[in-house]
Amino acid sequence: MISVGDTSISIIANGKEKTYDIGKIFDINENDLTKEFTSQATIYAYFATALAQADYDASVASMVQEQTYADADQFCREDLNKAGTKYTEGVIKSMVQQDEEYSGAVQAELTAKYNARVLKAIVSAMEMRAQMLISVGSHIRHELDMTGMNIRERQFNKTVDDVKDTIRSRKSKGEV
Repeated sequence: MISVGDTSISIIANGKEKTYDIGKIFDINENDLTKEFTSQATIYAYFATALAQADYDASVASMVQEQTYADADQFCREDLNKAGTKYTEGVIKSMVQQDEEYSGAVQAELTAKYNARVLKAIVSAMEMRAQMLISVGSHIRHELDMTGMNIRERQFNKTVDDVKDTIRSRKSKGEV
């Protein structure tokens, strides 16, 4: 089995850069499944809402990148027209791609899309973790039933034995 302990990943979640220890997020403590089940929904909700925000941020970054391209394209055309220089669409495209603002907008869009993809993977993995918790819980219950260590069954059997003892006691005393 591959251990992902001490594997951290940094993403921008809800406008802030945050670092998460993937090993701790996805680790399942079989000795405390109650805590694992109760924390699963909270962790899932956190990452799902961060994903929604990241998708929104990626859409905004894409829109900004397109607007920056249009602005740079217009500026280049005006600049070349003022100079009286003939140009092709390839020349304009090349000039736009060299524009610092446009390059920054492209980088911002790439980062936003990366964050959204990472969060999608985490949300998907959280769904898998939920299914794994169900499987582990079922497996442990089955194991406990097979070894006679199921607390509920022992309590039920003790209650039945107590009732039988009470009936025997009352029969012997002639109360029943």
